[in-house]
This record gives sequence, C-alpha cells and structure tokens, in this order.
Amino acid sequence: MKLLARIFLVFAFVAAMPPVLRAEDNATKLLGMWREFSPGDNLVEFKPGTVTMLLRKGEIQDLRTMEGTWTLSPDGTTLSLTFKVGGRDRTLSATLAFTGDEMVLTDDTKIPTRHRRHTGTLPDWAKW
Repeated sequence: MKLLARIFLVFAFVAAMPPVLRAEDNATKLLGMWREFSPGDNLVEFKPGTVTMLLRKGEIQDLRTMEGTWTLSPDGTTLSLTFKVGGRDRTLSATLAFTGDEMVLTDDTKIPTRHRRHTGTLPDWAKW
C-alpha cells in the first residue's frame, strides 16, 4: 500500500510540474551526439539552438554536414528542426520523447526513429 501511495505522489508531482520545467529538462537531455539505430543509421549533434547532421558521401552532392537550428515547443514535447536545403528553409517537426537511454522522434509519418547517445570514434561512413 505504501508503494502505491509513493507512486501516486510521484505521478502527481510530475503532472503538476510546470511545462516550462519539462521543456528545459528535455532541452538539456537533447544536447550531445545521437546515433539513430532504428529504422536507419544516422548521426546528429545537438548544441544549444543548433543541430548538425553528418552525411554520407554523395548523400547530398558534396556536403559533409547539414547545419540547422532547433527549437522545442513550450511544453518540451515537439522538436522543430530547420535546415537550409537548395537555398530554401525546410522545417521538420517531431514529437520528442526520452525512454531510458533512448531518444525517440515521431514525425507525421508515425514511424518512430530511435536514437542512442554516440560515444567514441565516428563510423567509417562519416569519415570522408
């Protein structure tokens, strides 16, 4: 019974937490290098307000990286990425969630992309 009461108390505390605090928490968690492992294989690095996606040779002409910016919705659950592609800004939005050590992004296709923090050296495909 005491365990159930503790679980309820934690749930009530998290639910009552202001959305701004959750947004700041997600922004902090987002920072760093992430490697997509499902359904694809990608590397993306988040720094405060900026994002860099590492590209494979020939993926987009002779670009090695794609630079952009990112923002979070006020409640911290929607991530928006803006890249300049072909001289035009392209913005992508996805629902952001953290589950254990994974970051999960789900866009309007409803297919989640799963990422884990990347440590160590870059994979061979990113060294060109």
